Amino acid sequence: MAEDDTLIIEHALSLWLATLVKNGGLINNFYAFKRPHIKQMFSIKNVEELITTGLFTYKSIKVRSDFASTIKCICQKVVNPSGMKPVTFFLDVFKNNYPKSEHYFMWRECKFFFETFTSLIEECLRQTTADDES
Repeated sequence: MAEDDTLIIEHALSLWLATLVKNGGLINNFYAFKRPHIKQMFSIKNVEELITTGLFTYKSIKVRSDFASTIKCICQKVVNPSGMKPVTFFLDVFKNNYPKSEHYFMWRECKFFFETFTSLIEECLRQTTADDES
C-alpha cells in the first residue's frame, strides 16, 4: 500500500473519531451503513466488511494498527445518547466475523483482531461495572 494511501486512511480515521466524540449520536449512522448493490468487485458493502477489511488487510500493518486503535477509542470515548453502546456493537461485529480456518487471509493477519477483541471485552466489563456502581 502506498504511503499516501496509508496517510489518507490514518487522517480519515482520526477525523471520524473526532466527529463521533463531538456528536455521539452519529454512531447510529455508522451502525446502519450499507451501500446499495454495486457491481465493483472490491467495494465495501457494509459496516462489518469495512471493519474486518481494515483489521485484516495484508497490505499495511499501519492500517491494521490504526483501525484497531480507532475502534478502541470509539468504545472508550463515544457516548451514544439514543441507542446501542459502541462497545456492544463492535463486540457483535467481532463475534460475527471471527476468523475461520478456511479464511487463510484472515488468519495470516489476525493479531490486531484478537488484541482488539480482548480489549473490547475488557472495556465492556469496565463499562458494565461502572454502570452497576452508579
